Amino acid sequence: MKISLLSVRTGAARHGATLFTAALLGFAAVAAAEPPPVSSPALQAPATELAEVQVTGRKEATPVREGSAESGYRAESATAGALGTLSLMDTPFAIGVTPSDFIENIQAGSATEALRYNPAVNPEMGSNRTGDYLSVRGFINSNNQALDGMRQDMGNGAFLEDKERIEVLTGADSFLYGISSPAGMVNYVLKRPTVAPMLMVTLGDYGGGQAYAHVDAGGPIDKGGRFGYRLNLLGVDKGDTGVDHETHRRYLLSGALDWHLTPSTLWAFDLSHYHRELENMQAFFKIGTVTRVPDAPDASKNYAAPYNGSENSSTTVGTKLVSELGDHVSLRSAFRYTSSISNGFRSMRNVWTDNAGDYNQQMMYYNGQTEQATTQGNLFVDGTFRTGFVGHRITVGYGIDYLEFSSTSPGTSTFNFPAATLFNLNDPGYSPDPQVAISKGTPYRTTEETTRQSVTFADRLTLGDSWSLLAGGAYAAVEDRNFSPTSGLLATNYDRGAFTPSVALTYRPLPALTAYLSYNESLNMGPIAPSTAANANQALKPFLSSQEEAGVKTLLGGLGMNAAVFRIEQANAYTDPVTGVYSEDGREVHIGGEFSFSGKLTDALTLLGGFSMLRATMDKTSTPSLQGKTPQAVPASLARLYGEYALPAVAGLVLSGGVSYTGREWVNDTNTLSIPYVITGDVGARYGFTLWGKPTTLRLNVNNVSDENYWTTKGGGMLYLGSPRTVAVSATTEF
Repeated sequence: MKISLLSVRTGAARHGATLFTAALLGFAAVAAAEPPPVSSPALQAPATELAEVQVTGRKEATPVREGSAESGYRAESATAGALGTLSLMDTPFAIGVTPSDFIENIQAGSATEALRYNPAVNPEMGSNRTGDYLSVRGFINSNNQALDGMRQDMGNGAFLEDKERIEVLTGADSFLYGISSPAGMVNYVLKRPTVAPMLMVTLGDYGGGQAYAHVDAGGPIDKGGRFGYRLNLLGVDKGDTGVDHETHRRYLLSGALDWHLTPSTLWAFDLSHYHRELENMQAFFKIGTVTRVPDAPDASKNYAAPYNGSENSSTTVGTKLVSELGDHVSLRSAFRYTSSISNGFRSMRNVWTDNAGDYNQQMMYYNGQTEQATTQGNLFVDGTFRTGFVGHRITVGYGIDYLEFSSTSPGTSTFNFPAATLFNLNDPGYSPDPQVAISKGTPYRTTEETTRQSVTFADRLTLGDSWSLLAGGAYAAVEDRNFSPTSGLLATNYDRGAFTPSVALTYRPLPALTAYLSYNESLNMGPIAPSTAANANQALKPFLSSQEEAGVKTLLGGLGMNAAVFRIEQANAYTDPVTGVYSEDGREVHIGGEFSFSGKLTDALTLLGGFSMLRATMDKTSTPSLQGKTPQAVPASLARLYGEYALPAVAGLVLSGGVSYTGREWVNDTNTLSIPYVITGDVGARYGFTLWGKPTTLRLNVNNVSDENYWTTKGGGMLYLGSPRTVAVSATTEF
């Protein structure tokens, strides 16, 4: 069995080299020849001594697990929603994969940290830990998340310790996931039971003072291997996060069970529970009345109050069935139930009053305990057949999600401290606790119900050896019902559905080269009005978006490379500066390109990263001041580079480092206020060795090594401080 005092994995079973020597000394003359007469020794032929012959068997290469550090973190397959798991080279979509080996080796504690080297992704909330707000191709991805290919609300951010990989599908994807947005889909893949017994124990510190222990165990339960399990346990202590006095205590219990009913049928189960408490949470900043954005202050200081924070937990239970019903028909089905509970939320906003960095404060809070219960399921049938020289793989399926949001005291409220109470970025402070009560317990009152459904049809046609065509679509529908928090009566309701087509042509002239053209449409959930709007947290009605994309994928040696150009169009929404109302107005058009790579440049050198260029504008708007402007929180360029080098002179020692560039971003709709570009760097090292006969790995990572102070934004006139310099250490032992 294995243990991990950090995160190192054992490989598959070893194949030892076969070496043998045969001494064929006169075998033909002595053993095979007839012996001469013994009466005449002089007639006996002298023995002939042959030279020693050495026969060497060729050493079998140990299979390299895809996504492992040995493969250069290069994946070969990914989840494509309704289509299941596909080869990346055969997939006419841009999908970036961040495997668990990489997550462990950079010691990422959140998706924001794990995806910081994906050139299509821009983390939007810096050091804020209330959730993983990611921008994909310039669109905010806050709700487009999935677990094992099924949509999943990750609440305040996903735990990564029980995840095998993170897959980021960029662009419109209603065809694959039903109701969606142009921000693509961030899919988290759970760790599954292993064929061989394993146990890893990791002890470490995520940075600042977040000491943790992580146990990852798995393997077969019975001798026949029909049953397998995986167990992940995590506990993170209450310690500073790198921001003064901010703490982030959390724990995770996660288990998975596989039951191979037959060689062609798998019934899988998963169960998880997590809990987190965030105290003295760093403040947000609002642009207020400034005419320029102040320089970012020391990000290690806390600009909020000790009573800031949140507490939440989530329990998920799921099952899926995969079965080959014959040579040409297969079935995939899944069901999941999730209950997410928040025990109150207090968030301090510092509102600038002038260009000198003076600010007063307000506090936004949920004044009640809330619960979101999600019940979801799907069923897909795949079939293969041929019509002449054309091969077909048909997929037909149905998926449904039902979400019920309840609260003991619904809604959010904002408390404004006296305007005369001012603080400054160079002399921060906080106002006394207003003692706002948080209502907890029962009864809950339902305030919103959302039902999302989709019916999918797809035909993947193979046309000869090199060409293939994907054609299909999904009918997606959403019904949203909002109820009065006081009377409980239905207040607003909308029900909308639309057919969203998808078509893609793929050309693969060589096994290591793929080119594709695609067109997709999506039915999007209406955007949510920001907390700064007069209609804060109101959901706008659904709308359609579209995307055209052309891409090339290739593999040169051990380095995989992908390039794509795209055009995305969707409805634009903005906050009117006079009325303060958030509403739809015009279209938002994003035109850009991206290039990414990952893998081994040499046996000792691993590289991954890339860059993206984006031109985003607002068009067809009825507000002249917005025409041609760039939407908030959309950088024109991103560049990422990460590398690892295994020192030949010191076996087991790997040095690592990375650099990230994010271009300027606008923080208001009229493009008069912006935050500057930022460059941050990271360095690290890991050392693998044997300790008392057990494989052990030590890791050290210094993030934001130059301690840059910078702003990030996700729009709405809100700014967040970037992460300060942190030092993470850990040790992993495998048993």
